[in-house]
Amino acid sequence: MRRIIWSPRAATTYRREVLDYLEQQGEPALRRVTSDIERTIEILAQRPIGRPGRVSGTYEKLVVGQPYIVVYALTRSDDGEEDNPVIMRIVHTVRDWPPGRWPR
Repeated sequence: MRRIIWSPRAATTYRREVLDYLEQQGEPALRRVTSDIERTIEILAQRPIGRPGRVSGTYEKLVVGQPYIVVYALTRSDDGEEDNPVIMRIVHTVRDWPPGRWPR
């Protein structure tokens, strides 16, 4: 199985923009949404298939049942066997997201 890598920026923005918001919505919402996001990331570890991303060199995988997109890039593993997904961002679908740039 591939190893999932979080970019430092992705980890920071996920905490600030997703988890902090969901914590305010209550424990059930936090558990439900984070579970769906984690399941999507686990799928990427098994088979990183997503649509080409709006930012060059990235791919996007929709979180089924939630208004979030996992944006990732692929990087070679140390053994050169499989590409590892690098999580670049977790983006809410209502964000203003122009092609070629990150959401505002």
